[in-house]
Amino acid sequence: MMLTLLRDITGGRRFWPVKTPGDTKLKPWDIDDVDQIWAEVMEYYHQGESLILSNKAEEFANAAQVDALESDDREGLVREYLDMRLPSNWDDMDLYARRSFIRGDEFSEDAIRNCKKRASLHHEVSKVLVIAPLRVAESTWDEEAAKWDHLKHLKISKVLGTEKERINALYRKADIYIINRENVKWLVDKCGKDWPFDMVVIDELSSFKSHRAQRFKALKKVRPFMKRVVGLTGTPAPNGLIDLWSQIYLLDGGERLGKTITT
Repeated sequence: MMLTLLRDITGGRRFWPVKTPGDTKLKPWDIDDVDQIWAEVMEYYHQGESLILSNKAEEFANAAQVDALESDDREGLVREYLDMRLPSNWDDMDLYARRSFIRGDEFSEDAIRNCKKRASLHHEVSKVLVIAPLRVAESTWDEEAAKWDHLKHLKISKVLGTEKERINALYRKADIYIINRENVKWLVDKCGKDWPFDMVVIDELSSFKSHRAQRFKALKKVRPFMKRVVGLTGTPAPNGLIDLWSQIYLLDGGERLGKTITT
């Protein structure tokens, strides 16, 4: 297991962490031939060894740097704050209105107007999450987007792989984030009340047909934070109409079929 020792990508690019078996009797401070190692490095340099990594070697170094990169749950909050688009009259807002705007709660009347104005001037939604089967999440969405000129500008981040890889993907600035449905509960637990996605697209909506499934229960918790939900499916009711309730609930928050399945 690689020790996480690098603080950020910019400074970490100077290092190439190397995994060792860890079964040696010597500790770093017990090694007496450090000077010999540096002398050999100098000799290689005088013989013409390049100080710049080749493209292939740099790829390996970058992968090692990512493995050794420290992660902090607060980084996502900081990135979201730095990427936040401010209303045009931000300079005219008082401290209370600014704080209300950033928190998204207890808006003053001015802050509400500013928020609506901001939404109309920019986009109806700001961050989109796509939930899809694993194979579809791995390739289909980004490959399809690359085929169309009007979609090529979109930045896509795949929240897949190990937990560390998923966290790094969430920190990346993107327009669309793609996750496989098996990790929906993990994502909800990770974000909690700070759920950042105001639009969710569920590819194969019928996979959320069971109101007892963990993935449905998790997504139901954060449904109030979503402005828009789109469901894609060719078989919404494969086993009967009762399968529709949980799917329709995710689409409209219970407006049509009620807040509970027994309504």
